Amino acid sequence: MEVFAVDATTLFVDDMLIFKLSFGFVLGALLVLTGVGGGVLLIPVLQVGFGMSAILAVGTASLIVTFVKFQAAYTHIRHKNVEWLAVKWLLLSATPLALITSQVIVSLNASEALTGYINSAVEWLVVFVMITALYSLMIDMKTRTKTKCHKSVEQKRTNALYSGAIGGTLLGSTGIGGGVVLLPLLSGPIGVNMRKAIGSSVIISLCLSLVTAISYSSGSLSDISTAILIVMGALAGIPVAAHIMKRLSEKQLYVMTLSIIIASLVTQLSTLF
Repeated sequence: MEVFAVDATTLFVDDMLIFKLSFGFVLGALLVLTGVGGGVLLIPVLQVGFGMSAILAVGTASLIVTFVKFQAAYTHIRHKNVEWLAVKWLLLSATPLALITSQVIVSLNASEALTGYINSAVEWLVVFVMITALYSLMIDMKTRTKTKCHKSVEQKRTNALYSGAIGGTLLGSTGIGGGVVLLPLLSGPIGVNMRKAIGSSVIISLCLSLVTAISYSSGSLSDISTAILIVMGALAGIPVAAHIMKRLSEKQLYVMTLSIIIASLVTQLSTLF
């Protein structure tokens, strides 16, 4: 009878392996289709599904997004879905602030007396960012259906620099900022169409997530084994999503993006109550 005995721990590990790979596949697809999914989708799932603290989830999410968005970025570049001028302006202000903010978080978390407060603050900040981004996207969707506002190059550059500062600060502290924050800023104040806004947000998020991942990993605040499995699944989902995106209208992309943010917000709230 011992031949047929099954170790419960082995079964659990196998189930988690399949779950991580499957979740990675969905994540990769959503990153291409909406530009959202990195911090927004990852952080709630890493906390609820994998029992990580808020800070560890942010560090792990940044690591995953960095690797996954390399392929997602290549896909958008190949399909010419990137507004390079806006990307340059945004990164100019976003990169240094992402670096500074992430280093401050890591330093504060190193203090045992502050760890609990920092995790709690990050959790609530994640919720605030999701709600703000959801509201921004809904407003932007309504205004786009009514009027088209043509902005000057100077206006776009100024808006991009301010938007980069916001996105860099939030991504460095919460792991969120690539899609859910930058997407409404790109499609709204900067005036990039939805398809190119998605592609541009992927490029910017890749760069900022790399900065954040290095900061958090240097403080041992990332789960590398989990990150590798999720990345493997995501790399399989990206090319599938690239074919699907060609068949979707701008309105459908908006609706899909809003739905993901709402679902992630509900999941994140469940970790607080």
